This record gives sequence, C-alpha cells and structure tokens, in this order.
Amino acid sequence: MMNKEELCMNCMNPLPAGRDTCGICGHSVNAQNDAFCLPVGTMLSERYLVGVGVVEGGDRITYIGMDTVAKSPCQIHEFFPYTLCERDTDMTVRIIGGCENTYADYKTKFLSHARALARMRDVAILYPTYDIFEDNNTAYVITEVEEGQTWEAYLSAKGGRMRWDDVRPLLIPLLVGVRSLHAAGVLHMGISTKTVMVDNEGRLRLRGFMIPEARTVSGDLKPALAAGYAAPEQYNFDAPITTSTDVYGLTATLFRVLTGAPAPDAGNRAAAGNDLFVPASVAEELPDQVAVSLFNGLQVVADRRPRKVEQWQEALTASAAVNDLLVEDDDDGAAAVVIPDFDEEPREGKKSKRGVMIAVIALCVFLVLFLLAFGIIKMLFPEMFGGDSTGTTTTTSTTASSTQPTTSTTYGDYNPQHVVPEVLNKNYYELIHETLNGNMVLKIDKMVISDKPAGTILEQNPAPSASADKGTTITVVISAGKETITVPDMTGWEEQYARLFLEQCGFKVGESIPLLVSTQEAGRVDKTDLEVGAEVKRNSVIRLYISTPPTTQIVTDPTDPSDTGDNTTSTDTETGVTEPSYSFVG
Repeated sequence: MMNKEELCMNCMNPLPAGRDTCGICGHSVNAQNDAFCLPVGTMLSERYLVGVGVVEGGDRITYIGMDTVAKSPCQIHEFFPYTLCERDTDMTVRIIGGCENTYADYKTKFLSHARALARMRDVAILYPTYDIFEDNNTAYVITEVEEGQTWEAYLSAKGGRMRWDDVRPLLIPLLVGVRSLHAAGVLHMGISTKTVMVDNEGRLRLRGFMIPEARTVSGDLKPALAAGYAAPEQYNFDAPITTSTDVYGLTATLFRVLTGAPAPDAGNRAAAGNDLFVPASVAEELPDQVAVSLFNGLQVVADRRPRKVEQWQEALTASAAVNDLLVEDDDDGAAAVVIPDFDEEPREGKKSKRGVMIAVIALCVFLVLFLLAFGIIKMLFPEMFGGDSTGTTTTTSTTASSTQPTTSTTYGDYNPQHVVPEVLNKNYYELIHETLNGNMVLKIDKMVISDKPAGTILEQNPAPSASADKGTTITVVISAGKETITVPDMTGWEEQYARLFLEQCGFKVGESIPLLVSTQEAGRVDKTDLEVGAEVKRNSVIRLYISTPPTTQIVTDPTDPSDTGDNTTSTDTETGVTEPSYSFVG
C-alpha cells in the first residue's frame, strides 16, 4: 500500500527520496492542512489517502487524494459546513449545539445530490463519481481528478478574452451537458470561469457542484457566490431558484469570455438591468444574436430571462435578428432604427420554390378532377362515346378507383392556413423565445423612439387574426425606448468603466476634468457635469470629474547653489492652495 512519504501530497505524483519540494508542482513536502481540515496523510475507508485540502466554502472541503487500491489520484469531497460544525481531535465532525437537525438535513441533501451526479456518468462535461460513503460523522464523495485549468486561467494565457467564432464550438457541448443536468433535476448555481474547466484535450468540463442551500443567502451556510456570475435571485431571501438561474451564470460566463471583464455583481445591479456595457471594439465583432442573447440572459428580473438553457442556446445560435443601424427619419418624422433584411434573397428563393410547387400541385389536381368528371359523364351517357353501358361502367369504375388514391395524396400535400397571433404591446425580446401559432417567426422591421418600454411591439404585419401559411414571417415595429435618458449616479466608478457604461446608455462622453479635492480614490469619478436623475436627450454630451490627488514636487532655486532640493511643495486638500514644506536635518 502507498504511503505519504512516497508521494507529493499536493499533486500525488511520485516524490524522490530526500526532496524538500515536489519537482512537478513545487509544493513543500512538509506543508500541512488547516486545523479544521483532515490532516495530510489521513486514510479514509482504508483506501483513500488524503492530501492537501482546499476550502471550497458552502458545504464542503475538497482534497487531492490517492486511491491506494487503484493506485490513481482522485478528488475527495468532504461534507463540512463549517457554520454548523467543528473538527474534533480524533478527526470526527462535531456538530455545534442547536444545529443538529439542520446539519442532518443538509447532509442528506449532500448525499442525494452526489448520487444524482453519480448516475450521470455518461454526461461528458462531468468528472465521474467513483465512490460515496459516510465516516467521521460526515459524508465523502470520491470523483475523478479535475485535470486541466480553469477557463479563467485559460483566458489569461490567451490574452484575456476569446472571439465568438472560437468560443462557439467549445460552448455548445457545455450547454448540452447543463441541459442534461436540468433534465435530471440538478441545478449548478455556481457556473463561472472558475468552475468551468478546460481539460487537457481542450474540452469544457464543469466542477464546483454544491447543494442549492450553499449557493444562496437564504440558507444556514456561508454562501459560495461568485461576484458577477451569481444571479440576482441568489442574493434574495424569497426569490425562487429555477433553471433560469443557471442561464444567468452561463450568460455571465460567456460575457466574461467575450468581453474580457465580468458582468457587474448581481447583488448590486439595478432592477432595470441597464448597467451592462461592452467595449466598442468587442461589440463590433459580435453577431447580433449573440449581443441580444447576452442582454436577455443577464436580465435582473428572472422572468425576463430565457427560462431554459435550450431557449437561450437557440437564440444564441440563431441568425441575426437585430441591428442598430440608425436612419434619420421615418415617414412620420420620428427617429427610427431600421433593421436591414439580411435574409431577403434566401426568402425570395424560398417563395419561388413554393410557387412552383403550388403550380405543380394545382395542375395535378386539375388533371385528376378532369379524369373523374370524364369517367362520370362516360358512365352516365355511354351512347355519347359509342360503347355499351356494361363495358363502360366496368372500365370507368376501375379508372375511378385507381385514381382515387392519387386525389387523396394530392390533397394531403396542401398547406393549410393558420391564424396570425396577436403580438401587439408584447415584448419582442420575450416572444422570440416562444413558439408562435403555425411556427410563425418574428422579424424586426424598424425600431422607433416612443414612451413604451424598449422592445414593446407597436405594429405587426400580417395583422392579428389574419390567415397565413405555416412559418410565415411577422414583421414588427418595436419601441427603442424614450427619446430622453436619465443621468445615472457614477460616483465611485473607475473612469474606464464609467465611460463604457455611459456610452451604452446613449450618452456621448466628453473629455474628463481632473479634480484635486475629492473623497474618491485616484482615477474614480467624483461627479458629472449633468445632474443625477435629470432627463436629457439621447447623445447628450456628459463630462466626468475624475479624482486626481496632488503629487509632491521638489522645488529648487536655480540661483542658489546651496539649495539641494530639500524643499518640497504640497497641496492643501481642503483649500487647494500649494505651499512649500520643509525637511530639517539634525
């Protein structure tokens, strides 16, 4: 049986005798775990050797381990909710008084959660589970070693972000895997660039599973919430948790990968959800449907997000439906955003083919009806064709029966009409995730400035209740929002992010103004030249006052050889007056 002297307790690689550090990971051979963790070298179930532990927070401690029977490294997950329990000297877990029922309930959920994941060994994005057992008054789960690197580390090596064309083939298998989890009733609730791994074969895998109570503020555990990735409802004591919570995490992860920066922390986001910004250089290269999917998936209100991963995936990979090409005026003189018809030529081609098909079907129907009519006339008036009634009847009956199946088949190919649904006053960005009557699809004709919320459908064609073919495109005019925008409070924002955010809101950001007297850190916004809360026109110019603390400068008198520069100047932050200060020697 292996022992800890033969192995590095941080990576479980063989350790040559006499070495103080591992030649693979550089870890010290004498390092020990924290007091509340299992000691390095502990043996569990007479099989699993415990190595270095990492406190995951939430509901567990995770250790690197070695399966001494299979002689292969493994991952050991110990149920240890440290808000409810402590470690005794004999390594057993002692429950804090009064927490017995909660601890037992959470341990049951921990085991149930682990067994659900163990049953999904065929889901490619998961690290397989090999063993589940109870010991030391707690529970343990043994999984495959999480080889590879986090997506965050991978991005750092790639320059900070990736292009959509490179992300898409990686992302789709991840989404399929998450959909499988949801189908089995398992939510992750912690998806981020630190829980998504890029394995040694370049595939995305998912780690960091915990019970739901460890991923919200409403439980008795210290929540493990990743800032910028956890959904707003995870910060709310009463909000329901659904599959749309994982949609938020997936979207925030994609946002980080594509833009190079995480989304704003959901715990501090405004209810309007208008605090997302994408650098102009990134926005220009994003396909329209990707930009729209990022916006929809990061909605603060859960009901406004795609409810399921498959809905978000379909929208993410669909052809572009939105474009922000501005035009000066429409027929009514109102500012509008016109959406070019990128699909115009393909759709015309489809219409041409459909027209040919209808013509062929109509011709076939005409010929069949003609033959039927001819047979009936010949049967009723045989003398007109010089035949006897018996022979004619037999021949006609055979003809009619042989042509009847053809007639039935022809009518079976007929395309029935469907009632056009009414979409007026509904939100376009919510409807694009739903299946409309007759599989009809929505397409934006233009966007106009109005008092209605952005995305509200103002006009539609064909009109509601009209009849149309299956798959008909319903063109709509939607609201681009009000003509005015509200000046936000930017106090304390870093200048670069403040500029990006204001540009996304519809402002033109002018040159920054340095401010010597400020309560903010250097490089942060103290105020703007427009009053917070004021309603101003779109494209209004806004200027930022940026905190710029004074610097100390050496003052010398070039005419005095004895002046060595010991005198310095400093600025009084209260009065803004620069005065000399002196240093004394001796």
